[in-house]
Amino acid sequence: MKLKIPEIRTVDDYYRALFGTPKPEVEEEQSPIIDKLKASATKRKKDLEGKFHIEELDDRYSFHNLEYHYGIYTVDWSKELFDGGQNNNQADWVKITKKTEFKLPSAPLYHATIAALYNNQDHPDSEQQDLVQTVREVFQKDFTNSWMMTSTRAKYAKNGKDVVTHDWKSKNARTVKGSFVGQNDYVNDSCGFDNVINAILGTDDLALVEEVYEWIGKEGKKPYLWHINNKPDNDIERPVVLGVVGDNVRFDVDAGDVIDDYWPARGVVTQRKKNSMRHEN
Repeated sequence: MKLKIPEIRTVDDYYRALFGTPKPEVEEEQSPIIDKLKASATKRKKDLEGKFHIEELDDRYSFHNLEYHYGIYTVDWSKELFDGGQNNNQADWVKITKKTEFKLPSAPLYHATIAALYNNQDHPDSEQQDLVQTVREVFQKDFTNSWMMTSTRAKYAKNGKDVVTHDWKSKNARTVKGSFVGQNDYVNDSCGFDNVINAILGTDDLALVEEVYEWIGKEGKKPYLWHINNKPDNDIERPVVLGVVGDNVRFDVDAGDVIDDYWPARGVVTQRKKNSMRHEN
């Protein structure tokens, strides 16, 4: 009689050969350490609910409970620059991002984001402190290598009021009207730029603007406003760009640059939380 030797390929084959049955399933042994870690993670998640915090995902940083445009938002910032960091003018970026999930960020959204980072350096959660610094370094790298393109566009009118448009050429476009011409200068609480900075960045807290942009850009680079100095002979439009170029001694909030200049861009996805409308002061 010829002995048949079973073929052993898997653990189940081994158990069948020895015992005639596959390996029995054993419930995962409970560990006090694992239980403690799970409980800690659950508590941490509950503690962060309803508060500003950052969640790191594979392709984005999600800012939860971010105050922006009189509401509370979740804002996803892409980890990668559009097109691998390629440069485009504002009109081209708008066309490109019509077909993408991530869109071109407005200047007020940039401001709300970096102000939230600045204000949460001492977040009560230590992991959030680390994430704040991580994302700060992402923006610092952007701003210290070039200007960054936004979806905000300034139109200086020959006659009538000037217009600043955020999310230009999108279904969510919104405008601010006023007189936005004037001399270029550093932005601080005594510069008198309240109206134009509010139109461009969505804030009239100029002291905070000074602190935030010096913090997010190269050390010692204070924010400086560039715009059209006098009423133009014809209507002209300019994109708003943010950052430090080359050996510039300033952090530029630039609404006077050449219309077809080409700069890189980072993408955002925004979602307002339901019933989060705040009253405008």
